[in-house]
Amino acid sequence: TVYVAASDAPADALIAAVQASPVLFSLRTTVPLATLAELTRLSPERIVIVGGPVRVDQKVLAALGDFFPAATVERSGGADRYETAALFTKVWQRRVLLVGGSSDRVDSIAAAATAALTNTAILFSERTCAPQATHRLLEGRKVLTLGALGTQMCR
Repeated sequence: TVYVAASDAPADALIAAVQASPVLFSLRTTVPLATLAELTRLSPERIVIVGGPVRVDQKVLAALGDFFPAATVERSGGADRYETAALFTKVWQRRVLLVGGSSDRVDSIAAAATAALTNTAILFSERTCAPQATHRLLEGRKVLTLGALGTQMCR
């Protein structure tokens, strides 16, 4: 599996990086030649667009399907970065790290690497409070560890 995120959506790229698979970048409506070349070299069975159509247009999905007819091309994205992160959070993950504020900070990139190595889910939050999408995901889940980087849980 290869994940493709918008070059201007660092939160989506962080979510993809936690999956421990290659992450490549796209523009909103086109796929750069360098990305196509690397996809050709990797020859993936599955290509997953990370993020909603506001970040990566349906044209990109169609183009990737045309260029790579043997691969399954799909999208996994919500209305915003909070919902997209929730889609990638697996039910059995018992450790969660909330990343608040800007997702293009260096500490956020380090958090993604740590999450990938420790099977920890990453969820996003505003600097002052986690949004309802994050609260809904955590409700009823038996979380063993809840860490926060630049944010707090509040209601």
